[in-house]
Amino acid sequence: MSSLNKLFIEHCDKKKFEKNINQIRIVNLLSKFNSLKKSFLSLFFKADQKLGFYLYGGVGVGKTMILNFFYNNLDIPKKSNAKKRAVRVYEYKLPTYLF
Repeated sequence: MSSLNKLFIEHCDKKKFEKNINQIRIVNLLSKFNSLKKSFLSLFFKADQKLGFYLYGGVGVGKTMILNFFYNNLDIPKKSNAKKRAVRVYEYKLPTYLF
């Protein structure tokens, strides 16, 4: 179990949220995504390359809670010029509708 998974379970316990196996699987995938981004993908992409993911699912399954948790626990080195940014679907698609 990754440290991010442990933090997520502690977060759920602290907030008295139900521990959902599907949410824990997503946090595990996010943990892998974050570690791959730091190591393997850095061989192929420039440091300023933007990488991301899209999380989808039904209403009320915890997407926003998981993304907020991941965002708040995302570690970006101080010396890096990278900035973390959370973009919701409606923010991403808004320019499409403003023509």
